[in-house]
Order: sequence, then structure tokens, then C-alpha cells
Amino acid sequence: STTLWLDDFGSGNAGIHDIRDYHFDYVKIDKDFFWLLMQKDSGRPLMDALVTFLSRNHHNVIIEGVESEAHKAWLQGMEWFAIQGHYWKEVSIEQLVQEDITA
Repeated sequence: STTLWLDDFGSGNAGIHDIRDYHFDYVKIDKDFFWLLMQKDSGRPLMDALVTFLSRNHHNVIIEGVESEAHKAWLQGMEWFAIQGHYWKEVSIEQLVQEDITA
């Protein structure tokens, strides 16, 4: 079976028309869109509604651009599948392999 991803949702290159016309297993919300919504008073309710809509319509939602505790806290309680960003330290493939071997 094929797994489809929609990247950069909210960037202007990918949006509502794409999820209307196709089913994507994963939808990744664009970092700049996330940051823009964080700056607006109505941003959190809008992000929550968007993530809820996507999740309840069988899309796994990934939010990119999480770079601080404030970013992580702002997303608390939303129905996302994963969050991604420089909040977590970078790990090389070699470190992952070593961790798996020693675990």
C-alpha cells in the first residue's frame, strides 16, 4: 500500500484544496504558517480547529517549526500526531545506530 504525505501545508503551495481532492496519510503543517498563527490572537483557536479537522478526517498531522518550550506549550492539547523542530538536539544516524545497539 502507498502512503501519501502532504508537505508544507499552509505555505501557499499546499492547502485546503489539496486535502479536498486527495487523501493524504500525513499532513505536515509548514513552519512559517505555524509561527504566523502563534503571533495572532486568533491563531491558537484556528490552529486547534485545523489540527482537529485534519486528525478527525484520518490525516496524521505533523507540525514543523517547534523550536522552544513556548512553541511546545502552545500546541499542548491539540490532536497532532507529531511535532518537529530544533527544540530537540540533532542526532546523527551513527548515534541512533549506536543507541539501538546498546539499548
